[in-house]
Amino acid sequence: MAQQGLQSDQERPCSMCFDLLKEPVVSPCGHSYCMNCIKSHCDEENQKETHSCPQCRQVFMPRPVLEENTDLVEQPKTERQAAPGPVVKTAAVSDKVQGSLHEDHTKMSPTDTEVDSEEEPKTRAEFLKYSCEITLDPNTANARLMLSEGNRKATNMEEDLVRPSHPNRFVDGSLVLSKESLTGRHYWEVERSGGAVSVAVAYNDVSRRGTESTFGCNYKSWALDFFDSRYVVRHMYIQAAKPHPMSSRVGVYLDHRAGILSFYSVSETMSLLHRVQTTFTQPLYAGLWVHGHNSAAVMC
Repeated sequence: MAQQGLQSDQERPCSMCFDLLKEPVVSPCGHSYCMNCIKSHCDEENQKETHSCPQCRQVFMPRPVLEENTDLVEQPKTERQAAPGPVVKTAAVSDKVQGSLHEDHTKMSPTDTEVDSEEEPKTRAEFLKYSCEITLDPNTANARLMLSEGNRKATNMEEDLVRPSHPNRFVDGSLVLSKESLTGRHYWEVERSGGAVSVAVAYNDVSRRGTESTFGCNYKSWALDFFDSRYVVRHMYIQAAKPHPMSSRVGVYLDHRAGILSFYSVSETMSLLHRVQTTFTQPLYAGLWVHGHNSAAVMC
């Protein structure tokens, strides 16, 4: 049994590129990555005063020292090459969208039944028929976030702002939720500037403190982190990641009754990045996590 557990760990792929680990290194929080993958991530975060683990989002000051993962390095190369593909809760890639589509079928209980839904829109004009105006709730905004433009824009400031204490406020991480609860069918877009931004949906009772409050790191939220050249989708720490030429704008489509959540890269055309199929048990709220100092995101 112990040997089987060791083999499982050794066969685990890099959670950033999903290939077998190359020059494996381990972060201070214990997560393994390819040397080049985590180095690129740290280089992107150099503009910030802090660095974070891409998987659990633990924050490090200063830049963390990456140590060689000796358990994986010592494993014979032939064994690692024979390892199975990445263990990710996603289905096969669809040829229709040229490899940009991932589908996440979240486990349902035996009492759950499939719900019929109308066909998902295909064009941006069709999506915009379900457009909704979303404003950010100041009572949930972390002290580091400045809200502006009618509470539609969140900017990560270098220092905490003076905010009154409130039980709904996020204490750890520059996160914020919307005022509006979301049921039915909705579509909205988020424009990013500066560093990385996470676009999310969450239940209102998501934790406001600690690692459990981070969008995508619990069973009460789903998040897409988007950078210049790749994206990561997270739910309960399970990740789907893929290099993709990203625009500065992401579209989010929600069909609450059907349990569908889709993320799109929006430019001259719309490119499906990831689709989640699950059962939502509560109203959802739109969320933002604005990672770096002077980074900003606008609800469009």
